[in-house]
Amino acid sequence: CFVTGFILQHCSATGPEYTLVEIERSDKRIFRSTTDGKPKTDLHPDLVHAESQTLTWEAWLEENLAYLQGKLPGFEDPKYWVVIGRSSGLTDEQLHILRVKNRRTPQCRFMTYDDVLEMLRQQISALEAIAPNVKSQGDPDSTGANE
Repeated sequence: CFVTGFILQHCSATGPEYTLVEIERSDKRIFRSTTDGKPKTDLHPDLVHAESQTLTWEAWLEENLAYLQGKLPGFEDPKYWVVIGRSSGLTDEQLHILRVKNRRTPQCRFMTYDDVLEMLRQQISALEAIAPNVKSQGDPDSTGANE
């Protein structure tokens, strides 16, 4: 069987694009640490396990593509996100290694909860920039009663 944390759908001019998201806990580790406490750039088993999960999904998808296309129209070649850990404790070198890993595996993006929060902040800013005068339906001023 196949269980994913989330499936995101992005609609584009060429059809839907899907991203399967593996959610790990925020206290899971991305890199190993040595006994002397110095940070290392070796990947932690927590991250390796999460990446293995996406490989298992992909193998399942190859064998069950028709089933999934019946549930998710246009499903073809998904991308994968692994959300794990926090950025705050990572060194510049570790952050660099994570960026390199993301470049080397373009189908699977590895990000921290801090990365997700920053993405959301950027999306909110972009939406506010294109619609600065739009009020929500729940906003009392949107009825025009105060005009």
